[in-house]
Amino acid sequence: FRDGLELLEPGLATRKQPEFGVIGQRTIAYARSRRPDFVISTSVMIHVPPDEIDEYWKNLSLLRAPGSALVVYCDVANRATRTKGRNWAYTLEDIAAVVDRALPGASLSAVSLPRGGGSRRSWERTRLIVTTGEQSVRS
Repeated sequence: FRDGLELLEPGLATRKQPEFGVIGQRTIAYARSRRPDFVISTSVMIHVPPDEIDEYWKNLSLLRAPGSALVVYCDVANRATRTKGRNWAYTLEDIAAVVDRALPGASLSAVSLPRGGGSRRSWERTRLIVTTGEQSVRS
């Protein structure tokens, strides 16, 4: 690990550290100002109930800058369902509709992730990638 760090230009590892935060006006403004290549949401959407899913995607769309991709790990099922307690799975059709409301014209791709141990769940862990045709404003 240390040998690899020594091969990088000075300060690169510090500049490329991931940053975490709770979504709010300050966080959104800060994230956009950083012009991220990716906005990643891992195991958050599974806790978003149906009456809050539009707000969740709206906030994700506000975090991104032109050219940013959204990468969301979630649970996808054949029908929207509560999987347990405060966990939800959505259909790809429902997700596509909410993404279109948050980012009209965006492209959505989905990849089912491997299951471990012969799981018999009625939903699949999925990686969603949302992109737009915008060009990055990176210099």
